[in-house]
Amino acid sequence: IEIHTKSNGAIAELVIPYHRRMPISNDSPMESNRVDIGVFVHNGTWYSAPGFITFFFLDNEARTYDSRGQLLEIYYSASDTSIGYKTENPQSFINKKYPIFNWKNLFATILSNSENLPTLLLREKLTDEQTSAIAHAAATFEPIHHQLKQIYNELKIVNSNQKKNIKQLKSAKLR
Repeated sequence: IEIHTKSNGAIAELVIPYHRRMPISNDSPMESNRVDIGVFVHNGTWYSAPGFITFFFLDNEARTYDSRGQLLEIYYSASDTSIGYKTENPQSFINKKYPIFNWKNLFATILSNSENLPTLLLREKLTDEQTSAIAHAAATFEPIHHQLKQIYNELKIVNSNQKKNIKQLKSAKLR
């Protein structure tokens, strides 16, 4: 988000790029595609109560960009614009580009015999060699995914214990 002020702050230009749905903070399961900007006015002595400028971006948009990041097209009837379900780890993008959170469903879709249009269009773009490689990846995915889930669960416990230890240390220092 860019905010450019003019006339000593009396006028502001807002540049707000498209915001896809994402977690509201790193640890939050809550997601939003809303942007809220708080505006405060100063009269030389006091600040005002905040006024809010709110932008809400639609969930049913799929956007395509060129290599320079320029918008090429917007598909307004995309329904669910992500593949799969909400992820436990929103940082798990591949090269920070492809939000495929449910690889198991993607593999199942590509390797299925379904005749629905999205599946047919996806499979049409794959060669036999690519489909074979995807089948191999699907076969090795589940044990690795299970192991990763166990590691995330262990990490949650370690982080929780660390927070408890920090609280106990602070409490001991205060005493």
